[in-house]
Amino acid sequence: MKQDNQKPVSVFDEIKALRKEQDELLKKVTANALRDEFQGLFETYPAMTMIVVRCYTPSFNDGDPCRFTVSFDSDSDVFFTYNSYPEDLHKEFEDAVEQDPELKLDENGIDLAKSMVEARCHINLPFYRMERDYKDKLEDLKKLEAMQLCCKAVGKALNEIPDEVMETVFGDRVQIHITKNEVTTEEYDCGY
Repeated sequence: MKQDNQKPVSVFDEIKALRKEQDELLKKVTANALRDEFQGLFETYPAMTMIVVRCYTPSFNDGDPCRFTVSFDSDSDVFFTYNSYPEDLHKEFEDAVEQDPELKLDENGIDLAKSMVEARCHINLPFYRMERDYKDKLEDLKKLEAMQLCCKAVGKALNEIPDEVMETVFGDRVQIHITKNEVTTEEYDCGY
């Protein structure tokens, strides 16, 4: 029953409230699904320490429409424990740390991953050349093959999530850090 000082609720107010309710439910369901999906991947690939995903709408796209984008590069956006990388890559990490005092390197790679992401510094995994460069280094080849399988599994899991859902759940212009224990976001500027 409407009281004298209350304004009647319009159908549009009801739709707006329903949309808000649906968005909240979508966020909750998606967050739970992401946690469960990636928890399984972290258990299957215990050397993985962090996954980085970027969500943004560019402000310029060379005349094409600017659309919301979920960006994930399987060669550089999945981080592993330091010791799980082939030894020749250790030198690349050490060089990166030497060039940038902001980077931190420890034996488990977590600080390395976070600091490399913060510094926007990536070391691409040599998947494209692993058969050639590691054919005589069986242990390193096995490490890279395991990492490649892990990265493909992460990419597959992320591709199953519609972009609209990622935008609703995480928003625009964010960088998502997924670790075994948490999912965090920070502002992200794609640069264009």
